Amino acid sequence: MVEAGTLRHRVDVELESGSTSDGEGNTYKTWAAVYSGLPAFVRPRLSRERVVADRSVPLGTHEVTMRYFSGLTTDHRLKFGTRYLSIAGIVNVDEANRLYELDCTEGIA
Repeated sequence: MVEAGTLRHRVDVELESGSTSDGEGNTYKTWAAVYSGLPAFVRPRLSRERVVADRSVPLGTHEVTMRYFSGLTTDHRLKFGTRYLSIAGIVNVDEANRLYELDCTEGIA
């Protein structure tokens, strides 16, 4: 059971909706919000950096607790403020369809 006030953050759940081109041959994924402003609790667990294209890119690993809803998969991502969290793993706590615990990665995956 989650106590009142525990889910003090707000997240949007997004799903890839297609791709777009910048006219120079680069293609980018586009995302659309499936749910907006869902209550969640976002906890940083680990911070590290990875070198991508000769520059250091910060990666953060978070655990996110949120209420259960049907259909969430690792194809979704979370928007937390101006940050994006890729969902690496999903646990339906106690298989009770009440809470999710999500393992998420911030940064370039």
